[in-house]
Amino acid sequence: MTDPKVDGVVVHVSSMKRPITDRIRRDFFTDPSQTSLTATRMGPVTIKEPIALGPSGEAVFTSRKNLFFKTSNVRRIYDEESHCLVYVSYTTRLTTDMEEANSRFRTSISAVPLDGAISKQAVLSREAPK
Repeated sequence: MTDPKVDGVVVHVSSMKRPITDRIRRDFFTDPSQTSLTATRMGPVTIKEPIALGPSGEAVFTSRKNLFFKTSNVRRIYDEESHCLVYVSYTTRLTTDMEEANSRFRTSISAVPLDGAISKQAVLSREAPK
């Protein structure tokens, strides 16, 4: 997918859909929540619209992983110190299961360095309104 506010960056997110035979056996409406993410600079980087510069960044993509309670998310965070865009994928779901195999706290991260692609001033001048 492309970042709707940043040209020149492509984000790839892996996601698995369970086969119908596995769905029939249990929990028909749920897909696995674990995802993997990579982001790549594919040319000149241009900030098309203001981006959030705070530590929590902003949502880039959200997708439902089950009928009611689980979503897969990708956020973009601008790291001013290292002058890069950081993309983080994570899943939100309503569960208290802390078992590692079923953890709700799995994340994946990828950073796109902007050195030579766009100046810090160009990024900061397009700061999203607070």
